[in-house]
Amino acid sequence: MEDNNIEMLRQQYFKAILYLQNEEEIKEALPIPEYTNFFPILKELIELIDNEIKTNELMLKDNEKGSEMYEYIKDDIKLLKFKRGLCIQLLLKAQNKIEIEESSKKTPVKNLIFATTTHGNIYLEKDIKNMDEEFYERIEKSLSSLEAGDTIDIKPISNNQKLTKIWEIKQFQTRIFFKNLSHDTIYIISARIKKDNNSSIDREEAIIRAKKTNKEYNKLIEEIKDPIKKEELIAKNKKIKDYLFSYITTHKRG
Repeated sequence: MEDNNIEMLRQQYFKAILYLQNEEEIKEALPIPEYTNFFPILKELIELIDNEIKTNELMLKDNEKGSEMYEYIKDDIKLLKFKRGLCIQLLLKAQNKIEIEESSKKTPVKNLIFATTTHGNIYLEKDIKNMDEEFYERIEKSLSSLEAGDTIDIKPISNNQKLTKIWEIKQFQTRIFFKNLSHDTIYIISARIKKDNNSSIDREEAIIRAKKTNKEYNKLIEEIKDPIKKEELIAKNKKIKDYLFSYITTHKRG
């Protein structure tokens, strides 16, 4: 039954992208890595595109070179290969994120990188200043635990498909959400207070923050592959961390 579902899904995705020409529209029509069957669907989608390319290449041989139909088929093959390339890029990016998740588990001590707005403001600073000071000490302990690689209070968010690949560390009512950038570096997205009865607004805020920081996150994943850029990024964010700890220490309740 599961194989039938995958076959049905890959056919749906194939039909969705078959006639698209705009790069962004093609990307939007592809499956997202958070789907349970992402890898088998995308791999078989690539297979379908390969088959379509082969069919068109056979048709190309049956048409006179330079004819209108020949040029039409040739352009179609070029577009199909472009779509195949986008699928391969998506597949490799998803595989890379899995490798980061796995290698991160083996590296205890972490560098903290803080998500920023498009204007360069620190999201976590805003979150901290919007919460009651009685929670500051918990936030401080959570950040220290993350930096030290203490995993006892860490778990992936598994109850919301829009928040997959995001982890949280809990200290009683406080929650800090983060993603792994590399085996030794994590990306702090947000902090919030978990209420007894979480409202839909709370959940929506987490989803909105994940979307807002996704562009920066993907950019940083590429940047930290460069050792020099990574060192500069870590040094810059160490100053941010020291500032946040100083603010918390000054304002937390004794």
